[in-house]
Amino acid sequence: MKVYKIFALLLIFLLLFSGCRNDNQTQQAQVYSFTAEQSNIFPFYCIGEDDMLWRIERHGAYSLKKKVNYVSGSNELNFVRYLKEKDTVIFATNILVENGQTIADICQKNGQEQVKTIAEKIKLESLRLQNNGDMLFVDEKDTLFFRRDGIVIKIEEGVAQSEFVNEETFLFRLKKGKEVDGEYLYPIYSATGDYRNYMMDGLDILATDSVNGKAYIIKNKHTVQKRTASCQVATLFVYADGEILFELPSVVLSQFEQNKHIFVLTCNENEPTLTYDLYRIDSSEAVLKAKNIIWGKYISINRDVFAYETMENNIVKTNIIDYTDNLMAFLLGESCSLENIYYCKGNIYILEGNKFRALENGKVSDVLLTDIDAVQNADTALILFKRKTPPYEVLIFKDKMNVQTVGNIQSNNVLYNYSNLYYYIGENNDLCMSDANGKVTAFISNVDKQIGFIAYDDTVAVAKYDDKTLHIATPWGILNASLKIKKFVQEV
Repeated sequence: MKVYKIFALLLIFLLLFSGCRNDNQTQQAQVYSFTAEQSNIFPFYCIGEDDMLWRIERHGAYSLKKKVNYVSGSNELNFVRYLKEKDTVIFATNILVENGQTIADICQKNGQEQVKTIAEKIKLESLRLQNNGDMLFVDEKDTLFFRRDGIVIKIEEGVAQSEFVNEETFLFRLKKGKEVDGEYLYPIYSATGDYRNYMMDGLDILATDSVNGKAYIIKNKHTVQKRTASCQVATLFVYADGEILFELPSVVLSQFEQNKHIFVLTCNENEPTLTYDLYRIDSSEAVLKAKNIIWGKYISINRDVFAYETMENNIVKTNIIDYTDNLMAFLLGESCSLENIYYCKGNIYILEGNKFRALENGKVSDVLLTDIDAVQNADTALILFKRKTPPYEVLIFKDKMNVQTVGNIQSNNVLYNYSNLYYYIGENNDLCMSDANGKVTAFISNVDKQIGFIAYDDTVAVAKYDDKTLHIATPWGILNASLKIKKFVQEV
């Protein structure tokens, strides 16, 4: 009998000890302490392997104890944005899919403060977040809310869509509409936190352009078919400053995958083949710039320089117009497509075959570089790649000069930032940096390229490929943060 009592006591003791150990492990998993080198990379946020949101500071990694990553079928659902200048993270939690709608709670954390819940059960796809922290969202009952400076204001019920136009104004579209000429149209309103005005009935708020303070509303959406080619078009209504400025028929909808617009193409529906007219739309009226063009596209990363092709006497002419209305024309032939024209810091370049040239004074320059296979635009410079497959040789091209060359690069996934080029080399995905003087810093090997990295000057944060553990590397050493991660949070 004594043996059973002793065994029972031992069992109770083991259970108690096991419970304490699990509690300690859980507690330890919420904080990883370390001391890293001083860097502007801190603080930043990650989604952990546990699907929780983690804040990474110089002296440790801290769990917010909030789940932000959810699996739905073969997809992962998450919304996390870090406003670094404000040290504010805004994220969705309690994400679930109901009747085809993704519903979530929205939370916020400012610096070292506690997490605050902004709203519960909102339609996640309705969430719109400005860089200053202003928000629009529609809840599961179709009620639109606007949030500024921590204050949430109810705007309207029965809302299907809302979009910011600028810091003060937004548009919203009601859910209930009426059929007009075979197309369902819905009331669209202009609003601020204090008032709202009915604008028009439209099919959709297609996009907004906060840079130019405009929004684009459409109706009469249809497909133009010419022989084997087709495109979707609609009548476009351009809104700004509380009113509809003008409308354009047959505007090509594929142009609006991005928001900022100075130039747009309209389709000539009465022609036997697909041809287009080019309009400038960033003022108070639409201004026709060119007729019967073959096609056009932006060639600058800031979307302020546009290239288009015309056919004159059976010869293809390439035309380039910038935001000052300066127009240049070149005879490049059919071998040089619009996809191979690049604008960077006031200069225009082309990749003709494997030859890299400049366009200036209406002419094509002598060959600047040869054996170039691909070009990436990094705004302050062009990144040129030699060889079609790795290992690549990469050249940084500024002001018609090659200012930096790096060889043996393993991936075309490179980052050029503040005169530093970050890249992978070798079979083990070693992450390196080359500065403006050509000095190379080898940070760390065995990087998980799918997770990627974040970088600030001479500090990078990466995940190891084999175990997904977060490491912070500088020229002076590597710190293992111990935290296993899935994703770095996007900074805005």
